[in-house]
Amino acid sequence: MKLVDLTGKRFGKLTIIKRSVSTLKRPQWDCICDCGNSTSVVGHSLKSGLTKSCGCLAENNLNRTTHGLRHETLYHIWCHIKSRCYNINNPKYHRYGGRGVVVCDEWVNDFKLFYDWAIANGWEDGLQIDKDIKAHKAGIEGLIYSPEWCSIVTNAENVNYRKHSHFISINGQTKNIMQWCKEYNINQGTLYSRLKRGYSIEDALTKPVKQIAKRPRLGNAKINYEIADEIRKQKKGGKSNIEIAKIYSVDPSTISTIVNNKSWIK
Repeated sequence: MKLVDLTGKRFGKLTIIKRSVSTLKRPQWDCICDCGNSTSVVGHSLKSGLTKSCGCLAENNLNRTTHGLRHETLYHIWCHIKSRCYNINNPKYHRYGGRGVVVCDEWVNDFKLFYDWAIANGWEDGLQIDKDIKAHKAGIEGLIYSPEWCSIVTNAENVNYRKHSHFISINGQTKNIMQWCKEYNINQGTLYSRLKRGYSIEDALTKPVKQIAKRPRLGNAKINYEIADEIRKQKKGGKSNIEIAKIYSVDPSTISTIVNNKSWIK
């Protein structure tokens, strides 16, 4: 799809100056805010209305609101979430704002609404706010912090889910590891083993799994006097106990007891 040049266009309080120099797949744009600050924003966030300023709208709203909660843990979590999404100097910006992750207008402009949602949904010290799990289960990327898509989880739940939620794009479709393995009917262990051996993701998913034919094991209960006689004849013919055991799919020790006439004697 041809990139639409947004230079000179205005979105909310932001005016686009030029396209940002970025290695990210999603096009970003350098903008100047009415307040005078500069920021870099993903085009999707601008066109969808998710980002309307450099963050000053939220700050202005916060300055007008006295909630007495600035020393609460949730307040610091809220600030860190916004920083990851909007502060290009944040070390984690490339994983959040740089990918198009935003905070919904309801939360970005009002900490009290964020706080009330978290408390109503069972948040307490030690728990985390996750934006990905609900989205991934719906088959989409988690690109917004909002009441609809966020959930309260323990650290263990978050870590366990992320082990299996690595997203991969194939032929224009993006799914996580679990979804791809289910679609191609392949075990996750087999997939990871192939990737470690240098397979491309497509080959790792689509190459047929080699089926090893298993001969039915006779076991001691399946041996009869006739088979025991055949075993003795093969032993006399020069075959080893191991070779005979493979023929009848039994343990070599079973062959030994037969040829030494310790079992199956008429």
